[in-house]
Amino acid sequence: DGFEAARAIRRAADNGGKTVIIAMTANAMPGDRERCLSAGMDDYLVKPLCIDDFQAAISRWTPLPAAQDTPPPTPAPLAWRKFLHRLRQDEQAATELVSLYLATTPPLVEALRAALDEQNAAAAARAAHEIKGASDYVAAAEMGAWARAVERAAKQLDWAEGWRAFEALEAAFIRVLSWAKEQDIPATVEETAAPLPALE
Repeated sequence: DGFEAARAIRRAADNGGKTVIIAMTANAMPGDRERCLSAGMDDYLVKPLCIDDFQAAISRWTPLPAAQDTPPPTPAPLAWRKFLHRLRQDEQAATELVSLYLATTPPLVEALRAALDEQNAAAAARAAHEIKGASDYVAAAEMGAWARAVERAAKQLDWAEGWRAFEALEAAFIRVLSWAKEQDIPATVEETAAPLPALE
C-alpha cells in the first residue's frame, strides 16, 4: 500500500534530511493527486510515463551536486513534444494555444499575488487552480507544480509557504516566456479564442 508506506516514512525519523516520495500510478482519477499529497508524498506521476514529466519531477526534487564538470541538461519549461503529441502533431493549434496561455496567465498571476497579499484563501486557491489547470494542459510542468503548491498552501492557510511557492511560480513563468520568445511564439489572444481546457 503506497499510501501507508508514505505515511510510515513520514512518521519515521529522518536522518540527514527529508526523504522525497514521488508517486507513480496508472490511475488518473480526480482526487488521486490530492490523496497522494495528503499521505505525505511530494509529487505525482501518471502512467504511461512521459520522459519530460519524469525529468521535470526529478529536477524539482533532486539538488544539483556541489561541483561537476558538465551540468545536466535542464528540462524545457514547456514540453513542446508532449504538447504536440496531445494535439496529434497539429503545430498551428499548439502554437495558438501556447500564445493564449502566455497572454492569459499574467492576469491570473497578478490575481494570485493580490489574493496572497490579502490572505484570501479562497481567491488564492481559485487563481492557483486555474494556473495549474492551464499549465498542465500546455505541458508547462514546472508552472503546474508550483501552482499546485500555492493552492495547497492557501487551503492550509500557510502563507509563508504560499509566498515561497508563488515566487518560484513567477520565476518559472519567466522561463516559459523566454522559451516562447526563442520559439517565436507571441503572447496573443484571438477575439474568438476559447479558454484553455484544464487537466484535472
